[in-house]
Amino acid sequence: MESLAQCLEDNRKKPRIPCVYIFFNVFIMGILGIPSLLQLDILLREEKVPFLFLASDSTIARVLRLMWLKPLGIILKTICLNVIRLGKGKIELPKVGRVKIGIIDGTSFGRLLASVISIAGEVDMPIDIEPFESKGKELPASQRLLQRFLQTYGRSFVDFMVGDGLYATRDFFSFCIDRLGCHGVVKTDEKRLQVVEFAEGLFNQYPGGDEYIEHVKGIDSLRKEEYEVWATSYIYWDGLSYQLKVARVMDTHLAGKYKGKTDVYYVIATATELPAIAMRELAKIRWHIENETFRALNEQCHSKHAFVRNEGMIALLLILFASFITIQVYRTLVEEYKEGLNLKRWHRVSFRLLREDFLKTLGHYEDTS
Repeated sequence: MESLAQCLEDNRKKPRIPCVYIFFNVFIMGILGIPSLLQLDILLREEKVPFLFLASDSTIARVLRLMWLKPLGIILKTICLNVIRLGKGKIELPKVGRVKIGIIDGTSFGRLLASVISIAGEVDMPIDIEPFESKGKELPASQRLLQRFLQTYGRSFVDFMVGDGLYATRDFFSFCIDRLGCHGVVKTDEKRLQVVEFAEGLFNQYPGGDEYIEHVKGIDSLRKEEYEVWATSYIYWDGLSYQLKVARVMDTHLAGKYKGKTDVYYVIATATELPAIAMRELAKIRWHIENETFRALNEQCHSKHAFVRNEGMIALLLILFASFITIQVYRTLVEEYKEGLNLKRWHRVSFRLLREDFLKTLGHYEDTS
């Protein structure tokens, strides 16, 4: 990380505090779960973290606004590739095997609206971000993000690129096949899509399935759901040169707050040979970006806080992405050896536990987040 960070630059002619210092201050801020630049400033002035460098919150904010973003993308790419080499960047898909899955979605970080690409796996990795000005502008921002993802990671880096109903467009499916070299998958609740209406007609005509309609049902013990899935292949969408597979999924909650409630949704994929059960799982994996990325990132790094404005916030978030991925890798390693570490009583090692242990090594500084 130290070697990678040496490539960081900005537009200042004679910087008193190099970019690499600011990078590590923000990186450790994410690791420690410090909720603001002001609290980071206080920590630095207390001189209890010898591997950080004294810089005021205003200096950090100013340098972040000037920091070039491309080197931060290179740092994230290097981290991502190393996580994949560790075998923690893939996910098991029923009847398919271990695959690499990219997920794209929009969210808000403080006052910043942005599209994000995350890689789902044992370690979930947000790897890039593209801001947009207002609601309704997510799709163009995501198109720019997908183009940059292709330039950075190359063709066929992921096996599937998954989005929500907003991405049910011919352009998205075509870009996935033609440019990204992967299959596009969309989970949607929209019944009025041409391909969904056609598939619905077939499902209603053959509710028990036939030679052209796959019909499966069972119990998802992990999520405590009863499911039923219908899927059919080789559906054409006017204006799209590729055939699609469409699945209708019905999930009934067996426990919890929504016990007895049934959710109905559709999965559209360019992979016409994909098993129905795998299509349902891809729709579930799409929620990784909501739960294991956006929510977990905010829990650990306070990413919903408006630390700085505009481009400074983008640079800060890219650094926090690096912090978030790193601490996830550390957590998985701790979990693998938790018996030897006398952590058997913990069902899952939390970010908070890791922060508290790390803070103990810094003296008497207390976690005030």
